[in-house]
Amino acid sequence: AEAAILDWLLLGRYTGPRAVEWCQTTLTEYLRIDHPYWRGPDSYAFIAADFVFLDRHKRPIRDLAGATIDDVHYVQIRWRKQKNNDNGQIIPYVRDEANLRFCPVYAALRIRQRALRLNVADDHPIGAFAPHTRRAVARLPQGRRYLFITKKMVEQMIQDSAVRTFRLDATDRQRWSAHSPRITACNLLHRQGLPDSYIKLRLRWRSLAFQDYLRNTFYSATRHTTALHIT
Repeated sequence: AEAAILDWLLLGRYTGPRAVEWCQTTLTEYLRIDHPYWRGPDSYAFIAADFVFLDRHKRPIRDLAGATIDDVHYVQIRWRKQKNNDNGQIIPYVRDEANLRFCPVYAALRIRQRALRLNVADDHPIGAFAPHTRRAVARLPQGRRYLFITKKMVEQMIQDSAVRTFRLDATDRQRWSAHSPRITACNLLHRQGLPDSYIKLRLRWRSLAFQDYLRNTFYSATRHTTALHIT
């Protein structure tokens, strides 16, 4: 499950997803869109059709099972259902040639290919993984080879990693959650000095509400000190 979660976290550095858009509250059930006029698949989280991969010439790649990162240059992600009701919004992402380890397109391709290998149903969330422990396997619904990534699993992994990396105590670890990828994506763009309009556009905000997520980081402190090196 860790490899599956990591791919979503890598993709999340670019996409800034809300937790509800990719993980669930239970291993076997998924959140459904509850609206009388909704048409189409009712999974709130991403399904397979929401990820469209393109080659360098912007042509769709049909055979994803045999595709490699050398074949894929772009991914277009469709946000079918959003909190702000900008439903169906499509945002493209390009391959990171300089650092494939953190490439959003490569992470998206692994997510999509994992769903193919697990035979995830077309209308089910692709935030899924193959269980390996006896206890997890016992929870598999009949005829299904996958469980859904849950918010609890994500928070556990993020918090454990943060504790090991930053030597946090029990109180500090609670500051890390399944919403952290969205906060991180916002702060990364702000750190690079990109304008508010760009952050709103790429991370799907209608207002300046993203400013509530900005943090006084060590990078902010360094930039502050550098800015005051007045001669």
